[in-house]
Amino acid sequence: MHRSLQSKTMIPLIEAELQAGKQVTFRVKGTSMRPFLWSDVTNITMVQPKGPLMRFDIVLYQNDQGQYVLHR
Repeated sequence: MHRSLQSKTMIPLIEAELQAGKQVTFRVKGTSMRPFLWSDVTNITMVQPKGPLMRFDIVLYQNDQGQYVLHR
């Protein structure tokens, strides 16, 4: 199923799925990670990390202002 959700709606769903040991796939929006990730083209599949993060891993985190950021 494909649907478009705002971040404030999507984040709790992503967190719940990851905490349940599932994976979550979504399409990237925005241009800040070009040329590696393309808006409306690149899909990201997220899983709960099983060990330390490695160089070039893409992470979703919440910053000090409460915003969620996808970062490589």
